[in-house]
Amino acid sequence: GILLVLQELGVGVHRAPLGEELVWLDPPVRGPLLEARELLAQLGAIEANGRLSSHGQRLAQLGLHPRLGHMLLMAAGIGSLDLACELAVLLSERDPLQREAVGCDLRPRLDWLRRQGANAPQRQLQQQWQHQVASLLQAARPDPAEFRAKPRAPDNETATAALLVSWAYPERLALARAGSPGRFVMRGGRGAQLHPSDPLVGCEALAIASADGQLSDARIALALPMARQELRALAEAGAGDWQQTVLWDGASQRVRCEQVLRLGALVLEQRPWSDPDPTLVAQALVQGIQELGLEVLPWSPPSRQLQQRLALAHRHLGAPWPDRRPESMLATMADWLGPHLDGHRTLEALKSIDLSQALWGDAPWQLRSELDRLLPVALPVPSGRDVALDYASGEPVLAVKLQELFGATTTPTVLDGQLPVSVHLLTPAARVAAITQDLAGFWASSYQAVRRDLRGRYPKHPWPDDPTQAIATGLTKARLQQQTDPSPQPGPAAQRGLKARDGRNRNGANPR
Repeated sequence: GILLVLQELGVGVHRAPLGEELVWLDPPVRGPLLEARELLAQLGAIEANGRLSSHGQRLAQLGLHPRLGHMLLMAAGIGSLDLACELAVLLSERDPLQREAVGCDLRPRLDWLRRQGANAPQRQLQQQWQHQVASLLQAARPDPAEFRAKPRAPDNETATAALLVSWAYPERLALARAGSPGRFVMRGGRGAQLHPSDPLVGCEALAIASADGQLSDARIALALPMARQELRALAEAGAGDWQQTVLWDGASQRVRCEQVLRLGALVLEQRPWSDPDPTLVAQALVQGIQELGLEVLPWSPPSRQLQQRLALAHRHLGAPWPDRRPESMLATMADWLGPHLDGHRTLEALKSIDLSQALWGDAPWQLRSELDRLLPVALPVPSGRDVALDYASGEPVLAVKLQELFGATTTPTVLDGQLPVSVHLLTPAARVAAITQDLAGFWASSYQAVRRDLRGRYPKHPWPDDPTQAIATGLTKARLQQQTDPSPQPGPAAQRGLKARDGRNRNGANPR
């Protein structure tokens, strides 16, 4: 309660927070003081400007620990001061019972206290606090505007006692973890657990008054059972709030839009949210795609090639060409893909997106025709075909049968002649025979070795001594001969057949 005293005195409220202008024999540790100030704010004891509220002033006058004082003042407002004073006595003194024998339930402790005579120290302390609070409040209820709203007193004592404990230890309200009997998560986010044999193991919720240890899962020492519905009542009375969540669900590969009733870290109810903000949905879907990678997008060969061409254009020419390198696409996905995600919530729905349109983003329209000129989709080759360029490696590659480039001595280029194309010369079986960026040099040097190696394996295809003077073709020698000779002579078998028919006609036979 030292911070409550400092706040009551107005020490360091504005100039030096937490009483740092005072001269201390043993200065208090700053961390616990910060936690204490947060607790006072949660109890409604201090205002936004750091000064004590009227509720905080009454807590200071009581002289109790702020948690217990807050519980007593709140209890008086719902007519449960007697029960609150009993709980305060039990929580301010050593546990009168053996936990190993009766477990963590506070109700056996209440029964023990009520069996004590009127002259017992605990009963006298209880009566003293009742009189002190009654005198302080003068039978008036606390102003509900000073702290969070509270529900009406429950109909049974156990629920009322749990409510009172929750006022003293709001961050220790706990909800059972699904599928883990005896393990709970507290409102503040920490875990808590009961001994496996404790009678409270099966409870769906607890109001925890005491927990031992600083580990991720504290050992519960004293608690009261609660129903999940009682936690919900607390949340709806003002302690919690409905939150609208739009999250990517990796398991179902869809955006999950829900309204969630939360009490701190406790999720008490979830229900679908039918009309979420489309911007939030797009952001969540972008997050999911970023987690899974670009490969989940509906790529087609044209859109994939466009991405590679744009990446190459940006690398060599910079802005205003959009940066479509994979790492940049992931980082800026909200900008270029987000506008195309309206109405989409699942990966399956992405199939309807025009990915090529999205890749252009807000780039100037004239760049589209400029890209076709600088980095074309395909190049014409001497055989007469247009062969697609492959930009997958980050450089342009022209993969074409060697015979289709006969007669070509100039290596093709892109980017207005700045970037030579890597020519992959293929065998008739479409396997790479050689790679070059200097066609004239290849014909003059390496071609003869390739010719010796391949003409025996592919004898039906032309392998001329001088490829620079040969006809470019993708055909076999026989097919090429048929094209170059428009009146081919019939073969021997055909000639014999013609002679036989002529003989029959001369003998007067009727050709059928």
